[in-house]
Amino acid sequence: MRLGIPVQYPEWITKCDCGRPLEINGSDADGFHLLTCKTGGGPVWTHDSMMSVWSECLSSLHLPHKCEPRDRYTSSNNRPDILVLDSETGSNIELDVALAHPWASDILARAAATAGSAALRREELKLNKYKKERLPGGYSPAVVPLVFEHFGRWGERAMDYLKSLSTGWRDENGRTNVAEFKTL
Repeated sequence: MRLGIPVQYPEWITKCDCGRPLEINGSDADGFHLLTCKTGGGPVWTHDSMMSVWSECLSSLHLPHKCEPRDRYTSSNNRPDILVLDSETGSNIELDVALAHPWASDILARAAATAGSAALRREELKLNKYKKERLPGGYSPAVVPLVFEHFGRWGERAMDYLKSLSTGWRDENGRTNVAEFKTL
């Protein structure tokens, strides 16, 4: 897709679960329908794949974490995708994965004018989602939105978090190589 190559669906996929036909040279020649249709499950599959990749990265860095922890907040059904546990500092970081499509109708005008606008908009939405949340003791959670655009661009906060991991890795015994792990 990033190269402008038409999407080639397997022969047995002729329509989306929502009923829309998926024609190679017709209604879905760009291949974006399955990435954005909430009925068809494409966004969920892509989201879960990204969450799994991040979980594997954190595991390879020996960072203890939990995927989709339940009952984190008592006031809402919100939950982070990944809770990174830092027993040394006691400051946990909540990661929330999201994908943004630069051609989505609600962002198209802004995305056309500024590169990375779709990712920035999704980051804002994710941060607003957790703005009113409180942890036991009244603390606000440290939330990092890990946003990626469908064409490959990373959100600024995802890049910043990745950079912080490169300077705050742990050895096989769980010790950090820096005095304090960075939080954003």
